[in-house]
This record gives sequence, C-alpha cells and structure tokens, in this order.
Amino acid sequence: MPGPELCGQDRLPINPAGDYLEQFAGQLDSAAIRRERIKSSRKIRLPFWEPHRKLISSLPVLSDLNVGSRAGSVVVGSPEDLDSGGAEAVREGIELLIPWRKGPWELFGQRIESEWRSDLKWDRVAPLLGTLKNRIVADIGCGNGYYMYRLAELGPKLVLGMDPSDRFYYQFQFVQHFARSSGVHLEPFGVQHAPLYPDFFDLVLCMGVIYHRPDPIGMLKNLYRCTRPHGTLILESQAIAGEGDFALFPKERYAKARNVFFVPTANCLLNFVERAGFCDAQVYSIERVTFDEQRRTKHARFESLEDFLDPDDLDKTIEGYPAPYRVIVKATKPKK
Repeated sequence: MPGPELCGQDRLPINPAGDYLEQFAGQLDSAAIRRERIKSSRKIRLPFWEPHRKLISSLPVLSDLNVGSRAGSVVVGSPEDLDSGGAEAVREGIELLIPWRKGPWELFGQRIESEWRSDLKWDRVAPLLGTLKNRIVADIGCGNGYYMYRLAELGPKLVLGMDPSDRFYYQFQFVQHFARSSGVHLEPFGVQHAPLYPDFFDLVLCMGVIYHRPDPIGMLKNLYRCTRPHGTLILESQAIAGEGDFALFPKERYAKARNVFFVPTANCLLNFVERAGFCDAQVYSIERVTFDEQRRTKHARFESLEDFLDPDDLDKTIEGYPAPYRVIVKATKPKK
C-alpha cells in the first residue's frame, strides 16, 4: 500500500484517512473550502518543508495499529509494530519536527516530551464536554492535533482541527500517517476561516488563541457563526488575576511574546463571550501556569516559562506584567 501522495505546487499531502468533505458535501460549500485550503497552504508548500514531506512519504505504512491514550500521552502503536529501520525513521521524524509544543505523545514506545503538558489542560476540559457520540466537533487553533486525538476517543462523527502553523501541520501529518484516524482531519486555516462552516459544529473547542488576536470580539463572532444553534463553545485563554472587567494590553511583549494583545481577567473573558452573542457563559477553571505545565524539554529545547518570568519575582513576567493564568469558559449559542 503506498504512502500519502505528496503535494506539488498546488496540492497538499492527502490525509491517509481521506477527505472529510466527501462525507459532508451536502452540508458544506466544498468548493469554497478547497479554494481556501490551497490559498492558506503557501507556507506548507515552501521548499523548506520538502525534507519533511519526503520523510513522511518514506515512512512504513501499517494498518490496525492501536491508537488511544495512556497516562496523558496520545499513544500510537507499540515497539513490536516496527522493525529497527522503521523505529529509526520514527526517531528521525521526531527530531526533524522539533520543537514539539503540544503533547505528550508516544509513538511505537518512543515518548515525545512536549513543552506544554497538554494533558493537564485536557483534564480540566474533559468534564465539560458532555456526550460527543456522533457529534461534529471543531478544535480551532488545534496545534499539532493532540486534543483532536483525545476528542476522537469519545466517538464523534468528525473532529476537524484548524491551525495555520506549518510545523504543527507536519507534526499532525507525521502522527496521522500511522494513526490513520478516519474521523480526525486538520485544515491549515485560521479562526477567520470558521465561517466557512456555518451552523455546523455541535462543539467548538478553542484553546490558547484569543489573546493572540487583535480583535477578540470579531474572533468570537467567527466562532459563533460556525457553531450550530444550541451548540457549545469551550474557550480557554491566557489570563491575568483580578476580579475586575478589564484586560491587559502589553506595550510590546507579554512573557517575551510579541503576538499577544488582550490578556483578560476571567470576568473580562466572560464579557467577551457574551458580547459576541453566546449565552449561559460560565467560568469553569482558573489555574496559574506552573513549571510542571510549561517547561523546556529535549523535544522543545528553546525558552519556556522559566525564561518568561522575572527570576526575582515569579508573580511577574520578565517585562513586569502580572504572571499568566489559564481560564476556561463554557457557553452556548442560543437557539434561533
């Protein structure tokens, strides 16, 4: 059985699970989505990524692998599923795709220690999900797909991830080459593409995105448009401590990041959500970011939380702003 077909100048690698648009052709404007798919994939098709495409193409094709989770890791296969050459190819792929921001993962017994312990965030979100059997789910800002595979264990009809990052895209392709999860798909889209799926998703999960957007209300309105009436939004954001209805707007950087705009309090995040049209919004989690959750590892060797905080005052970022928390809000789109 051949590996995935590689992209040329106008095409992307084909998901080994097929194209979900064929399943939902009567509900979506497939032509419009395919046009945006091509326009949004310019970075993915750059020559820089050719070694990654070649690596994925050369990987062994296996079937009937166990895919699930164990001790917080997304697990694909076991060591016995690969010969020594295949195991070395997987090791090379893991190294080539560094840094791994989201995880952890375990591929054929090889553990990937990601910068973020995404399993800790998953443990906060999972009790809020309700039944997902045969539901249609979006993970907007999905990263490399860690949460998508966790969601897939709950039996949805479709888990569609959207993320414009080229590295995340190839990390997902690398895992999906082996996992071949039929209901899990990733588009190289940003949140601005969410309206391509009008009233479509039963659940919209959006974690770690809103503070990167200069227009948080506009972003939430895009999420509103893609959520079906009486569907659910679960929104997770970086935040600052405080009881007031306000957000920090850093002058240049927040925790060394340039692409951070509004960092809200929990109450402010609720206001954002309700201003965008959602109802029944509630805060379900407020957690300070710790060195256990975000850290430098052998698979994410660059700066991390310890470099972003003031070493003499861990209640402040290196710039002197309040240290980051994470807040989770759940809300509903009203019935029409």
